[in-house]
Amino acid sequence: MSYSVGADLLVEVAGLTHAYPVMGGQLVALQDVEISLAEGERLAVVGPSGSGKSTLLRVLAGLEQPRAGRVRVAERDLTTLNGPARDEYCRQVTYMCNRAEVALWPALTAHENVQLPLAATPTSAASLRLLAGDLLGGLGLSGRESRRPTELTPAERRRLALAVALAPGPRLLLADDPLAGLAQDDAEELRACLDDILRRLGTSLIVAARDHGAAPRVDWVVELPAAPSLRPYPKPSRPVPSGVDPRRTWVLIVDQVRVGGSWRGQPVALDEASLHVGEAEVVAVLGGSEAERSALLDVCGGLQAPDAGWVTIAGDREGDAWRKVGRLPRDGPPPSLTVGESVSFAARIAGASLRDSERLVAMVLKATGLEHHAATPVDRLSAWEERCAALARALARVPALVIADEPTAGLDAVTGGAVLAMLREVAASGVAVLLATRDPSVAEIADRVLLLADGRVREVQLWR
Repeated sequence: MSYSVGADLLVEVAGLTHAYPVMGGQLVALQDVEISLAEGERLAVVGPSGSGKSTLLRVLAGLEQPRAGRVRVAERDLTTLNGPARDEYCRQVTYMCNRAEVALWPALTAHENVQLPLAATPTSAASLRLLAGDLLGGLGLSGRESRRPTELTPAERRRLALAVALAPGPRLLLADDPLAGLAQDDAEELRACLDDILRRLGTSLIVAARDHGAAPRVDWVVELPAAPSLRPYPKPSRPVPSGVDPRRTWVLIVDQVRVGGSWRGQPVALDEASLHVGEAEVVAVLGGSEAERSALLDVCGGLQAPDAGWVTIAGDREGDAWRKVGRLPRDGPPPSLTVGESVSFAARIAGASLRDSERLVAMVLKATGLEHHAATPVDRLSAWEERCAALARALARVPALVIADEPTAGLDAVTGGAVLAMLREVAASGVAVLLATRDPSVAEIADRVLLLADGRVREVQLWR
């Protein structure tokens, strides 16, 4: 549909369909989306979690290649955009991700953060200072220029992130839920500042928001429908009985483990914790604190030696048993690595030769739908792709056991469900899977559920 008759169109999208491949199928994020926007106009894209709002913005930002349809922004066809043309495009279109303030440089002042995007341009130092001061003043940060991000309030950091996004003078700003998490008064102040500064700059805006009330002032609104259901992931028909079954091959045996001290500054006290995970089985751990769950996973994965007790991984109690474990951690690899490099590195440290690691990279990237992202830096991936890349790194180790720490954290319902479906697929191939989560609904994919409480582990039943 076209919203601007007779005006020069800045954005033209028709029949846009975008999907992510998953094991045994695909996750459709966008289906036949049509939008158009003229210079200087503002558009809100609203819809429930999982409807594809963030994916749409990433496609328009040139961060993801459209799978089908017509996408033309700032006189460029994004279906064929690559190389130097992409770099030039990114100077005209700025993408402000959700909670963009986390990307601010903590060692720099507000003034320096705003000047940073233009550091490589021929702009004079005096002009940079003037531009930065003007943006900060327009966003209500006068008097805060010399403060570092940690010295600002959360709302002020959000406004600073917006100033950084606008510093290059883009024709189009793509903002992913910029008012999210702000108190009502702070959100209203940011809405008013954004309205004023976009008008002064003549910058067009496409903003993603949960609903109309969570969006800044706009000219048009497009509503995306709820995402179609992903194929249902297989759920176990009945829980496996607790205790050690002598007929079953146990990949992980944790026996009377004790761990004290702290994990990332939080106290940990595991006392005589015992559990077992078998081949082709998914076991979920609920309860306990974040530190206790993560410390338990570190012990199970051979990354931390227990103070007492034993951990056996695929029949091995030796110090290099961790080589048989693939992990989906909370933290990813250095952002300077490409997806292919990070997966190859995971295979090599597990003992694979250079030739074998190349074969493994090709195999696991295809299995996780990332074969076209081998040369993509990991910090250019979407949250969904980052989780797929983490699974690819885990599988590149040819593991007997995969350990996942909060595997759906930061994902919407649809992409979170896709990750769980992939973990079930991994288990179906014969690999043992142990995951920790605070969300009982995530644990529903498990064959067995364990509850961590008072430092000990016991089996529970969450379904009938």
